Formats: sequence, structure tokens, C-alpha cells
Amino acid sequence: MPDAILGTYVPSDSGEALALDAACSQGGALRLSFRRPTFHARASGYPEHVILTARLDGRLVGTLAVAAKPVDFLGRPARAAFAFDLRVHPEARGRGLARDLAREGLEWARRHADLTYAYTVDDNRAASRVCALMGLADVGGYAYLVCPSASLPPPAEAAQEVPYEEAHAAFCAAVGPFDLHAGPGFHAGSRGYEGSWLLRNPSGVAACSAFSHRATLAEVVEELPAPLRAARALADAGLPWPRRWPRLPRDGEELRSWYVFDVSASRPELGADLVRHVAGEARRRGIDWCHVVHTGRDGWLRAVRTDLPRLFSPVLRYRLLLRRFDGDPVCRLERLHVDVRDL
Repeated sequence: MPDAILGTYVPSDSGEALALDAACSQGGALRLSFRRPTFHARASGYPEHVILTARLDGRLVGTLAVAAKPVDFLGRPARAAFAFDLRVHPEARGRGLARDLAREGLEWARRHADLTYAYTVDDNRAASRVCALMGLADVGGYAYLVCPSASLPPPAEAAQEVPYEEAHAAFCAAVGPFDLHAGPGFHAGSRGYEGSWLLRNPSGVAACSAFSHRATLAEVVEELPAPLRAARALADAGLPWPRRWPRLPRDGEELRSWYVFDVSASRPELGADLVRHVAGEARRRGIDWCHVVHTGRDGWLRAVRTDLPRLFSPVLRYRLLLRRFDGDPVCRLERLHVDVRDL
């Protein structure tokens, strides 16, 4: 069979790349696909980026995007290259295309950055193997709590909407300093930015922000996990549905969701009240799900989870894979700031 031809994406490739993306649903028990206006819309959120392509007999069968950006790494300014949108058509797998794309992406990253990283779903062993071949080490990770906005009660105390800089400063003061940090610098009108909130009273302070990928990378349900499919079937059959249980999406339906990020709280009850407030704001804007981003060391998380029906509120975990280009060993990153654009 002919070898793949690697190249660089141009906007006229979007139609083929969208078809490839549709053929590569993501996830395990919960399978998602993505709805995009153009394939390059996501990458365009990073000023410096490249999208690599692989073709067989002229047909687009693989992509990989890499974006370079300024970060703080282990207390010093640096440049990081984030790798994403690795896709190989199911019919073209087993030919080493992911490895070849990753190798080209690594060389681009080396020319533009001091380190490179990627995120993978916790159980995505194939992506982890490709990253390991490129010298990326497992150094940490993050998770998000799926939070049905209908399931949270009203807050005991309302939060105040504030500029992003104010909420981010409160987050950094409470959680930092970070081993890896990349603040995107949102402002009113920034693509995807939905708002920031602060809750302050004599007992402490809590802060967070919200972001939506809907304009560039809307999530579409391909298949729900078996327990949720069973619950949906019972609801369709007329089972009484508790008021605080969410309506479950149909196959092919877009998830209307926010990522709630940069969450901090000096007291667990303040964090729970803040998330309740944001969930209420999400409901008012027609958002059904809040994905609450955390790194596993957040004391407010347990307080939030006590409000939620566990069947509809899984925790989805992702691993951070990273390589330094200076040859120094890679340590585990205990304090990770997650750039919400990467999710």
C-alpha cells in the first residue's frame, strides 16, 4: 500500500477534516462527537498554531494540531506547545499514521517552544502509547465533575459577577503558585467566555469563571453509558421523573454545557454556594450541564457533590502528558492550572 503523505492544513481542507472528525467519536461508555463551523475554528483560538495532515491516495485520513503559547513553568516564564485534535480515520489505523503525525508535531513544537504537552482521557491507552513514543511522560492531570444545572438548589447567598481578572486573581491567591500556568486573559466579548463570579463574606471568599466551546467545538451525544440509556428508556415509558433529575439527551443531540473553571473557595460551603449560583445562571441561559474542572485536591468538591444525584454526575478524568526539550527530567506537577481553551 502507498505511504501516507504528510502536509499542512489549509482552510479549504475543512470539509474533509470535518468528515474525518465525524468518523472519530471520542470516549468510552459516553461517546461524543463534535460539531464545528470549520475544522480550524478551535485552533484559531491560539494565535500561533499549525494543523498537520496525513493523506492516503489523496484522501485526508489524519490530523494533528499544535499550538504554542506563553506559560509559567516551575516558576519561570517559558513557551509551551499544546497538541490536540489527533485524528486517524478508523479505516487507516494500524499504519503508524498517529506516530508519524506526532513525530512531525513534535518537531514543530521543538522549534517553537520549550516544552510540549497533551491531555488524554484516563482510559485512552492508544493515545498514551503514541505520546510515550514521543517521550511525553505522565506528570499529573485534572478531572471535571458533570453537574446537571437542574439538580442544584438555589444558593443561600448570591455571588457577584466580576471581570475575569478579578476572579482569576482570587483563584491564583487561593490555589497558586502553579507548576504550570497559562492564563488566556479573557475579557467581555472574548469568544467562548461566559462570565466570572465572586462570593465574598466575613467567612471567606470563593471565585470561578465559565467558558463554552459551543461556537467552535460543540459536543454531540453519540451514545450514553448503559445506566443512563436505561434511565432514559424508563423516562420514555412514563416513569415519574424527580424534579432535580436532568432531562437526558437523545443520540445526536448537542450538549448545552459550560466549563466552570478556576474554581477556588476558602471554605467548602462557599464553594458549594458559588457553584449553585453559577448553575442557576446557566439554567437562565439555557445551559443544561456545568462541567466543574478540578485537580482532585479541592476541598469544596465534596460539598458540591452532596447536592447531586450520583447517577447523572460522573467524574471524568484526564491525564497530562508532557516533555521538556532541555533534557532535564520531568517531575510530577502537583499544582496544575488548566487552560480552559485546551479542554
